[in-house]
Amino acid sequence: MGCNAHSTHRKFIVTLLDINSLYLDIHQPILRGVSLQIKKGEAHGLVGESGAGKTMVGKCVLGLLPEHAKVTHGFINFDGRELLEITTAQWRDLLGRDITLIPQNPMTALNPVKRIEPQITDVLQLHLGMSESAARQRAVALLNDVHIRDVDRVLRQFPHELSGGMR
Repeated sequence: MGCNAHSTHRKFIVTLLDINSLYLDIHQPILRGVSLQIKKGEAHGLVGESGAGKTMVGKCVLGLLPEHAKVTHGFINFDGRELLEITTAQWRDLLGRDITLIPQNPMTALNPVKRIEPQITDVLQLHLGMSESAARQRAVALLNDVHIRDVDRVLRQFPHELSGGMR
């Protein structure tokens, strides 16, 4: 049986994030049997009551668990990589480039004692390997993309000097 121009091609859907039967303890059980899948191209939100474990699921995925936290069962696979088994260097390559956290309250995302420019450029340099000048150019472009006026002034400011919308 040959293939012709009219044959139907099946599009394979690839799982980007697969959490299966995740259990987490911090002196007591915190998460019990959490499972979810996100396919490439999908967008999801994790919702639930305060204290339900949303933040801890996110911290498991980001590798940012508290000191005494321990995953006791399950796995977290991201784009073919088992996150519970990767090295610190591999985390550094993933965070900010492939996986990131968008906090519930953006006002707490910025360091209050650090000017805006290094808060943007440091991430670009660390995770994307940009030079200092390329990172600054990209920071300027990003602020222009969201219609921030007087970008040079904004980059020199501290978070408290910006409006809530700008933060």
